[in-house]
Amino acid sequence: MGDNITVQSDRHRIDLTAKGLPEEPERFYPAAWPKELDLQAPKTGVRVTIPYRMRPAKMVMGNPLTVPSATTLDKLFEDAASMAPDRFLCASAPGRPWQYELVLRRRDRQVRLTFRSTAPDRSGISLRTCHLSSSARAGRLVARLACSTFDFTADESDDAKVPRLYRRGSRIVCELCWPTDTSGWPQRGAGTYRYPIAFPKDQAGNGLGFDVSGPFVAGKARHSLGEDRRNVDLIKAARAAFVDLMLRHLVPTHGPAALALLENVESPRPVDVKAMVEALVDAGALPIWSTAAQSGRHQRYETSTAGLPPQLPMPRYGGGMLHEGLAKLAPAKIALLHPESPASAVLAMRDIDEVEIFDEVAAARSVFVDEAPAAGEKQDGWLEKCERSLHLLELSRLSGKLEAKETSELKASGRLPTADGSAKPWSFMERAAVPPPKIPGVENPRLLHPRLAKSAILRDGAGTILRFKIDDYLARLDFNRAGAIARTTFFQWLRRNHSSLSPRSLGKIAEYPVWPDEQGVGRPLESFCWPKQQYLREALSTALPMPAQQVVSFPGLRRASNAALRLRSTPGFEELASWHKTAMDRVRAPTNAKAAAAEIDHAEKILDRMREDGIGPKNFAHGHLSVSLSGEIRPIVQLHADTAAVRSCHLAAEDLLPAARRVLHLALGANATPLPEALIKALRADPQRSRLAARLDGYKSTERPLSELSDEAIIEVDGKLLTPSSLAFEASTDMWGEWKRKIPIGELAPQEAKLLEESGVLKGVKEEYSRGFFEWLAGVQPAVLSRHRTQIVRHWLDRRAGPSRWSALQPSTPCVMAYSSENSPSLHSHREATATNRQIYLPDMRAIQSAVLADNPRMKLAVVDARGVDGSAIQELRDRGVKSLASKIGAPTGLSIVGQSRSDERLDAELRLLRSSDVRRFLKSMLPQFDVPSEALGRQFRRFPDGIAGVRAADGLEAVYTVNRRHYQAPATAGYLAERRTFYVAADSGLTMPFYEAVAKEIFDANSPPAYTYGLYRAVHEITAPGFAQSHFEDLDIKEEDLKQSQQDKTAPTEKEASGSAEKGHGLPADVNPFLPKPNKIEKLSGRTYTEPTRKKKSKAPASTDALRHSIEEDAQLNDLKFKHYAVHCQACIGAYDVLDAAPPQSYVHSPHYRKSIIHAHHVKLLANLAKVSKDDTDGFGARNVLILCRFHHAQLGDLLSREMVRASLRTAVRTIRNFPDGEGGTQARKGLLVRIEVAADPYEINLYFTKEHAQVWLED
Repeated sequence: MGDNITVQSDRHRIDLTAKGLPEEPERFYPAAWPKELDLQAPKTGVRVTIPYRMRPAKMVMGNPLTVPSATTLDKLFEDAASMAPDRFLCASAPGRPWQYELVLRRRDRQVRLTFRSTAPDRSGISLRTCHLSSSARAGRLVARLACSTFDFTADESDDAKVPRLYRRGSRIVCELCWPTDTSGWPQRGAGTYRYPIAFPKDQAGNGLGFDVSGPFVAGKARHSLGEDRRNVDLIKAARAAFVDLMLRHLVPTHGPAALALLENVESPRPVDVKAMVEALVDAGALPIWSTAAQSGRHQRYETSTAGLPPQLPMPRYGGGMLHEGLAKLAPAKIALLHPESPASAVLAMRDIDEVEIFDEVAAARSVFVDEAPAAGEKQDGWLEKCERSLHLLELSRLSGKLEAKETSELKASGRLPTADGSAKPWSFMERAAVPPPKIPGVENPRLLHPRLAKSAILRDGAGTILRFKIDDYLARLDFNRAGAIARTTFFQWLRRNHSSLSPRSLGKIAEYPVWPDEQGVGRPLESFCWPKQQYLREALSTALPMPAQQVVSFPGLRRASNAALRLRSTPGFEELASWHKTAMDRVRAPTNAKAAAAEIDHAEKILDRMREDGIGPKNFAHGHLSVSLSGEIRPIVQLHADTAAVRSCHLAAEDLLPAARRVLHLALGANATPLPEALIKALRADPQRSRLAARLDGYKSTERPLSELSDEAIIEVDGKLLTPSSLAFEASTDMWGEWKRKIPIGELAPQEAKLLEESGVLKGVKEEYSRGFFEWLAGVQPAVLSRHRTQIVRHWLDRRAGPSRWSALQPSTPCVMAYSSENSPSLHSHREATATNRQIYLPDMRAIQSAVLADNPRMKLAVVDARGVDGSAIQELRDRGVKSLASKIGAPTGLSIVGQSRSDERLDAELRLLRSSDVRRFLKSMLPQFDVPSEALGRQFRRFPDGIAGVRAADGLEAVYTVNRRHYQAPATAGYLAERRTFYVAADSGLTMPFYEAVAKEIFDANSPPAYTYGLYRAVHEITAPGFAQSHFEDLDIKEEDLKQSQQDKTAPTEKEASGSAEKGHGLPADVNPFLPKPNKIEKLSGRTYTEPTRKKKSKAPASTDALRHSIEEDAQLNDLKFKHYAVHCQACIGAYDVLDAAPPQSYVHSPHYRKSIIHAHHVKLLANLAKVSKDDTDGFGARNVLILCRFHHAQLGDLLSREMVRASLRTAVRTIRNFPDGEGGTQARKGLLVRIEVAADPYEINLYFTKEHAQVWLED
């Protein structure tokens, strides 16, 4: 703090300094100046002044003395103020009154500590206090210790100094101190030693809760006790004095609270506590439990017997804690440590071997066995002890500390109080929550006292007391054998005494057959039902026994579902089923159909009221009979309720139920959707085309395949009923000829077309359809077969589903059409067409095949083309193994040159390409890129070009073929004369490709397709292109400059980002408010006004129908319909609801800005822009084919509507009004038309709103 200290007292002063060498004023040299007179010094007391160090001082050794900061000085001041009360509290002579002050100052701060010590009272107890006051706060008590003096006799060899304040003549007086509250009750503390200033507790703590002030000898270390013998003797004397103090004053006065002084709360030492406890046991200074009143602050506590440790009232489950409840159960002869004793003392007691535990089992033996009254006798307070002891035993059992054997022993020898308080053997007891009433002739049972009946340990386990049962108690009355008089007598007794019985007993009585019905027959109460509704009571009375009036008015009945005595008001399903069976028996009984129908009507009225009351008929009304619209009585499961799905199918009257009770009929099991049998009946009897789709959809909904109807004559075509299997949809390409009758598909809704296809109407080509077609052809006349040449070729060209796919798998199915020299057609199977012994060939030698066919009557040529069919099926037949006529004939046996031959530069150039080394090297690997398999290339192809002498152009060429020893001449475009090793090409043939055709025949395998020629040509020219050899094996997918440009494009800022302009965040758009529709007249489209350049680019791949949609005129009409006609509303939504109901205010659909994204223009007839009114028209339908629908209705109705359905419904439309919001909070009415349309699937019926102008254009022809 500083370099100088001034101590002033008694008008004198002494100065101490850290710099005592005048010749070296800055050197550290501690010194003290002699005492001198100072008139400024106080006359009494001491003043110590320390000026703060202003600059650091160097040390000879160690760290320099630094200048203390203000923070350090403040902290030092606060620490001194907080420690001083405890350190100086005992700084005066023990047992003498005293008062002194200590004042601490620092600049403008001051703390005044006032210490006082009182004279001892009659008990020898004095009080030391310290009050603290400061410049900021008035005086307050900060320390309080109670003190007691004791004498100390030093050893004769002890020559250490004894301070004067501890001396009383020849005596040495020391002091014990302990913390107390304002009432003087001991408090827990951290004991230390004082001299008389307190040693620091971390240096001189004594392990107990009280202080010892005495002439201790300090150690060499600062603020520590020395190892002098006096200290040991002094501590021993202090502890003996403390035991004496506890015996004569603290324990009798404060009881277990005095034991708090045994433990040091800051530095506990269990060894010291145990030593003190053993000393207290030996001295008989422990507080024990007494049955005397323990309340109040001035009672005297009993102490233990010297040398005899008290028992511990400690339950097994308590974790080592004492329990007052156990102490209350102990007999007076047992001394128990007071249960409020602190845990530290209890732990020390448990470590003493002689200490016994008084637990809950010992208490129970005392209560139930040793101290219990004799059998039949009573004792005051015993019931409360039993109650408390049973509770403690249950807690012990729950904790797993109580053994079943111990409980069994208690039950075997113990006694318990009965209801009147007298003792009875535990093992003979019974328990009941409410004692049963006294009944003449029946002995009362021995019941446990009601206060103990709920004790858990008596309800289960080894100590169980059996529960008293009313049915056992009343066992002398055998109600099953009792007569009517006995039952009536008991019932009358029950009416008078039911309030005395427990709910459990009443519940058992409810099961006895003593409750009379209307005929006086006794039955169980549960067998009766008395509904609140009069109609239900009347209905049940026809099939079930009903309770007598005295049962209905029984005073003990309750309405709660868990009541002991409850007359049911809700009938069970079995009871309702009994009534329903009786009602159905009455329906079957009459021979008159009218009377039976009346019985059904009466039963269904009751059933309908039950349904309205929440009683579901489907749970009990099984096998219900009802009346159809035709008057037939049939099981309701065979009939149909009046639902939209049923109405749309227009079933026969004998299969339908009246609409009035639709909800009831559905609940009884009537069909909500048509049954297959009813649909077939309706399809056969009523073949209206308009109802066909709904019926087919209904049949499909039964999860039965529509293909079951393929042979049913259900489709009307030109006034005749035809089966679906005999029909096919019209198509631009006729695939079926006379096998199927064609029906138009253009006017059908997509859903209807799909249903017809599933029922057997052919659409497109499938494998099974194709096979069926050829199987049909196998049985027709040759003339009919001839007429189907076109269809046969088309099927062969269909690689997906035609014979080219399935013929090899169905080798016996006729599918190859061939003709002979007589031009007679025939149909052959795949096995026949490919057999080696059959002469069926491909027509691939057109130059001579007619002549060859004429000379060979057994030979036939397969049909591979037809008029009106693009392409030939020759390759498909070849792939399926049909033999080639060209292969049969083979290569020409001769080649003659007509005219002159000469060289040609083009042919020579091609020959040079063919001879190049690159072609030899890469040809085999390049051919597959041009659809030529590398395996087709002969092994000699690399050597063959070297053997070619040349190639020449001839004026003409003729090839000679030999078949069956006959020679046939035919013009040729190119050929190879092996003897001359020269290729000849007809000059008028184009040269290049004929040359490659001739080369292909030489280097490719025999029977190779002609297409290989072009592949060879492409491969040669690709290989000989400049730079091919260098780049053939390089990866050219991504160029470096392209990658760099792509990276630049990704990182380049947009125009907005580069400009740094602020963008708009949130806010309402301009068209947020609704507006009124303003319909305009719609004109017919003038033509297809769409032009290619105006079409916007799409991010997705173009569809095949993109060119057929969205003409300029049509787009304008669609825009007018959305905004001017319907104000961005869905025709279906505002057809079903008024506008504000469909688009309520304060919702996002109320705003056209947000609604327009879900409003679609639906083309009822697909591809409407080119769906012509007639073949001669150039314009499309436009608005006459469009409905404005929301996204939901577009998805729901898109495939269910056809144009004819809408037009037909418009002709019967009714006028209606819709109120549109005007954008200013009001509405305006708009007249329009409401159209009702029946559709084939859910929802089966829809309503559309049309403006007058839109409806007019739809109805135009």
